[in-house]
Amino acid sequence: MATKPFFQLSFLLLCLSLTKSQAKHVAALYIFGDSDLDNGNNNDKDTLAKANYPPYGIDYPKGTTGRFTNGLTIADYLAQFLNINQPPPFLGPMAATGKRPRGYNYASASAGILPETGTIVGSNLNLTEQVRLFRKTVDTILPQSLKTPEAISRHLSSSIFLVLIGSNDYAMNYLLPQFSNSSRLYNPEQFAELLLNELGNHLQGSIIQEIHVVLLAMKLELAFQIKPRARTETAMYFGMELTTPMQ
Repeated sequence: MATKPFFQLSFLLLCLSLTKSQAKHVAALYIFGDSDLDNGNNNDKDTLAKANYPPYGIDYPKGTTGRFTNGLTIADYLAQFLNINQPPPFLGPMAATGKRPRGYNYASASAGILPETGTIVGSNLNLTEQVRLFRKTVDTILPQSLKTPEAISRHLSSSIFLVLIGSNDYAMNYLLPQFSNSSRLYNPEQFAELLLNELGNHLQGSIIQEIHVVLLAMKLELAFQIKPRARTETAMYFGMELTTPMQ
C-alpha cells in the first residue's frame, strides 16, 4: 500500500522525538482513529466494519480481538516502545471494571473526521464521538484515581495522543458520490480544507491544550494518490458490492 511508508515514517519520527528517558515518564497513551488503530471498539456495533473473526489475529497472542491485522497495530508497537500495557478499547469489557489502565483506545473502523463518514456499512465512533468519550474519561474516570484538577492536568500533559484518521472521509464518503453528496458540494481542495478545519476544531477544543506530545498521522494524501479501482477494493474489503469499477 502507498501509505505504509507514511505510517512507518510517522512512527519513526515519534520514537526519535522521545528518548528512552522521556518514554519512561509517559503517563498514558490515548488513541483516536479508524481501522488502522481499532482494537475492538466495533466488535458489538451493528456494522460490517469489524474484525472479530478469523483470520484476523492469527499471529496475535490473544487471538482475534477486533484488530484489523494478523498481529499488532501501530498503537500496540508504540505502547511496547513506551513500556506500557496496550490501551484497551474504551467500549470493551475493561472500561466497565473500574480499573484505570494507562490510556484508552477510542478508534473505530470505518470512522472519519466527518460524522457521516463510513455509515454506509453501519455505525461507528466518528471523531466527534471519540472525543466525547475522551471527555468522559477526563470527567468521570480519571478523577477516581487522580483526586485534584492539578493531578489530572499533570497526567494529561505527560500523556501521548495518537491520532490516525482521515482516509475514510475519502474512501467511504467523498469518493462514493452515489452514497454521499460531498463531492458535489466541495472540490478536492475545499474538502481537504474542511477536514483540516474540522480536525483542528476537535483537537483544539479537547486535546491540544493539555498534551505534551502529539503524533498527527492523517492520511489526507490519499486524496491525491487513490486510483479509481480503489473504490471497488474498498467495497470488497467489507465484503459487499457498494460500487462499480470506474472506466
